[in-house]
Amino acid sequence: MKATPILLLAALVPLTGHTARPADDDPYARALRLAPLVLKESCPPYLMRTPGASFIEAPIACDAFLTSALVSLAVEKPERTTQVLPIVDQLIEQALSSKAKKAFAATGATVVGGETLPNSVLYRGFLLLMLEGRERLQLDGPRAKVGDALAKALAADFASTKLGYLPSFGVKQIWPCDQSPAASGLLLHGQLHHDDTTRKAGEALRDRLVADLHRPRGFPTAYGPSGKVIIATPRATTMAWTAAFLGVSSPESGEAFAVDLFKRFCDHRAALTACREWPRGVDNPPDSDSGPLIFGYGVGSSALALAAARIHPGGKSFHEGLLGTARRYGLDSILDPLNGMKLENAIYIWGLSVRPWV
Repeated sequence: MKATPILLLAALVPLTGHTARPADDDPYARALRLAPLVLKESCPPYLMRTPGASFIEAPIACDAFLTSALVSLAVEKPERTTQVLPIVDQLIEQALSSKAKKAFAATGATVVGGETLPNSVLYRGFLLLMLEGRERLQLDGPRAKVGDALAKALAADFASTKLGYLPSFGVKQIWPCDQSPAASGLLLHGQLHHDDTTRKAGEALRDRLVADLHRPRGFPTAYGPSGKVIIATPRATTMAWTAAFLGVSSPESGEAFAVDLFKRFCDHRAALTACREWPRGVDNPPDSDSGPLIFGYGVGSSALALAAARIHPGGKSFHEGLLGTARRYGLDSILDPLNGMKLENAIYIWGLSVRPWV
């Protein structure tokens, strides 16, 4: 999480502006319109059509967000599965391309299931979640063997680390939230394939994340390689990210993160629904992860909370309120046309559709 994956959410809502025209609110129709554009040319490694706003992991993140949305939409309505499967298979192939791996070259690579994969837990977690989402819809997909090998390799890697977490880009800072896609991928693999090794690895990682949630100060942002917490203050972006990705495979655990998020960071009022980046009483300045802060409310945290609200059984009114706030400040003008900002559209669809797959 060198430049945290949730940074990209900070681009979803501008500080000024107004609704230009209503965006297509049907996430399934929107996903089907977006998929050919993403597959024709993967998402560029920057935000908001601005090469200076670097987001180097965008290609794999875009594939993962769109795949997760499509799987959730097919789990919701199984009759969609036949249409979704070939799209997911193509997105997986794109996630295995050199362009998707490029951002993680500095982490080194290992051959897994016949594929040379970066060692980054973020890349591997994204890929495994995509593969197991595909298996959730229909077992024994064309890349099922890669999924099996990757799940076993991740389980072994987690078993060998004393910290219980793995690096995303380097070892100077290790980000707990980046582990959540891998946790869900391992849990799903264990459930779908009756594999005790990967199931137990996923359970151990899930329990590690939940234990960090219940630390006296809350969910820490980063550890050092020694296992010492180096960024102890929790933040809404990491909480919402973990709630949504963990909730795919472990609804109760995802809900625990979502409940704490909405309790400690978010306000739901008639005129405004939004989430602070920092806990109440903490007045830190904005940074590259938070995006702009407006009277303490975070653009990125409020956007990511859309997905977290989908995991929280009582989050419907928050979800509707967050969408209302975003639209009042120009969300629709960003999302249309789809071709303009593919990554931002993939995240938006994910935020409208994410749900447990178990």
